[in-house]
Amino acid sequence: MAAQQEIRLRLADDGDIDRLIDIHYDCFKQAPFTRYVWRNVANSEMDYKSVMRHYNFRQYFRSESHIIMVAERTTGAGRLVVGYCIWEWATNPDINGGSGIALVQQIRDQQREKEVGFGSITPSWWSVEEIAVDRQFQGLNIARILLGWGLKIADDRNWLVAVMSSPASTGLYEKTGFHYHGGNQPAARREIKVRGESEGCNIFIMKRVPQAGPLVVYYLSTA
Repeated sequence: MAAQQEIRLRLADDGDIDRLIDIHYDCFKQAPFTRYVWRNVANSEMDYKSVMRHYNFRQYFRSESHIIMVAERTTGAGRLVVGYCIWEWATNPDINGGSGIALVQQIRDQQREKEVGFGSITPSWWSVEEIAVDRQFQGLNIARILLGWGLKIADDRNWLVAVMSSPASTGLYEKTGFHYHGGNQPAARREIKVRGESEGCNIFIMKRVPQAGPLVVYYLSTA
């Protein structure tokens, strides 16, 4: 538990972008979307990171429907962002006009509080967009800590959670209560296509219904 006690969760800010992109690139440089960008947009690692900075991560920060949670760990040089999780939600259009603006503002205004308040806006589901952990800090349950933060919020508010998982990550989601969409792995399998082009690999659509009782993941307060 010593390593886990050194981990602090908070919402990302603009100053984290370069670090998030470094982690993203190292973890996903062989992923289908990354390969697509390399083939069609970027000519170098610097170009790729520039594309991600301006067309992905900055869009997440401006988005009314995305939240980026980061995990920091104490090192000899101070605190270092060692992982992140990007969450997206959808609101019921019949509730408060379906606007996510107030929800985002409440999360950001109260990020230092132990319990995040959401007022009367009720998303119908969370979606795990992306989880990544610096390779030097993998094996410390950081991905489960990040996932646990969002799952606790979902359980407390009776939200469904969905994820499109790579084959390598399905174990993490299985251990935290996710099930394959359609009831089994073959039914949940989808072939990845980027801009209509097949990438020759699969993802698995998984869902998790709200669960009562303690969450079987490490959960640290954002306070």
